[in-house]
Amino acid sequence: MIFLLIAAVLVEASLMCFWNRSYFGWGVPVFKQRIAAPAALLSHFPFNWLEGEYPPASWATIVFEPLSENTCAFREALLMPRGPGYLPIMRGLIVADRQRREVRVIGWCNWSVLVIAATLVPALIVMPAVALFFAGLLAASYLVQRRRFQNVAIAVGALLETNKAWSPPIERTPAPPGP
Repeated sequence: MIFLLIAAVLVEASLMCFWNRSYFGWGVPVFKQRIAAPAALLSHFPFNWLEGEYPPASWATIVFEPLSENTCAFREALLMPRGPGYLPIMRGLIVADRQRREVRVIGWCNWSVLVIAATLVPALIVMPAVALFFAGLLAASYLVQRRRFQNVAIAVGALLETNKAWSPPIERTPAPPGP
């Protein structure tokens, strides 16, 4: 089972790193929030503005990557400190659906977490205290990340409420090297 977990972590990390469209487009949904919006605002939703709208936190930075005209993937930055006892449970997708006149923020469960959960089931028989401890850590991590995904939905709602003509944001240029 440990080899399956290591394989899941390695494959998942590479798919996340390269923003694989298929990986971010499906999975086991563990978070979903819908935000109503006029269809006119959804024709060119400014996904690239979300990083500026997302509130800063002491946890890892949330990074966004537009996958198409109406979808944007997001996840926590890789190799960033996450704080004590915090395991990333989900990866996210934002879908601007003009037909339904809504924006959906979806959190898909990470594969490695599913492998850990599958490992905990037989461990309940052999070592119930240890299994319950790890189940509690997963639950606490989910609650932290659920709040962070709610903040993404709030940032999407804030962009929709501005209701202005969105032009591309000014690109960040690196500061010139100092003396």
